[in-house]
Amino acid sequence: MKNIFYLLILLSAFSCENEPSIETEEAPEIDTLNLLDHHLNGDSVIAHRDTIEFWKWGDYKPWWYDDNPGRTTMRFKDFKFRIDGNFSKESWDEKDDTMHISEDVGWYLPGRSMWIDAENDSDKFEVYLAVEQRIWEQFDYKLYDDPNFSWEDWDAQSYERMERSEYYALEDSASNYRIHGEFTTFFHDRFLEEYDYDTCSNFVSSEGGGSYASFLINNKPCCWMAEYGIIKIIQTKSDGTKSEHFFKVYYSYGC
Repeated sequence: MKNIFYLLILLSAFSCENEPSIETEEAPEIDTLNLLDHHLNGDSVIAHRDTIEFWKWGDYKPWWYDDNPGRTTMRFKDFKFRIDGNFSKESWDEKDDTMHISEDVGWYLPGRSMWIDAENDSDKFEVYLAVEQRIWEQFDYKLYDDPNFSWEDWDAQSYERMERSEYYALEDSASNYRIHGEFTTFFHDRFLEEYDYDTCSNFVSSEGGGSYASFLINNKPCCWMAEYGIIKIIQTKSDGTKSEHFFKVYYSYGC
């Protein structure tokens, strides 16, 4: 096992300098953790309406998945974005120059400590989050009780679309970030505000866990889900030069 671990480190050293790579560290550095703990216990900036509030450590009760070991590091040209926890690399998308990582069942990004280590202390960073939103018409399985019901006809006329939300800043607490567990509610509410849809509350149970419609489009009950998140990092150097960096996080909603 040790030989495999050292081989992975050796291979990462030969990766392209301009291409982010991802690695998982078996044991976090003690000094980094102490520094991080110091920041998290300090005061944080009050979030504005368009800012996703920093999730303070005392605001939630840790679950079993907090035992997920390791640390995931995305290495960009002159800074590292670190996440406490093991998140797998899915792919590298050459079309949009974006790293894809994935949550595992029960091991989720919300609540995780995230922070940036930069080679130059003078570099400034802003971190934003958007979500790819799926909107679809709710299906009622009781329709199958009608012998004349045609799934093909219903599906052809049903409402469905995908769209990306706006980017919202993650609240910065001394270069540390943590997403609130109810972050999807934040984006759901911004979606309803943007389109001013009439809301509803309609749950249809099923063997697969059911579906929950929370708004109406063309008087049809529709559901909302965040398929994946897009984290955007804006780096500003001391000379004012700005650059943008991205990675996607595919969300896991359990089994």
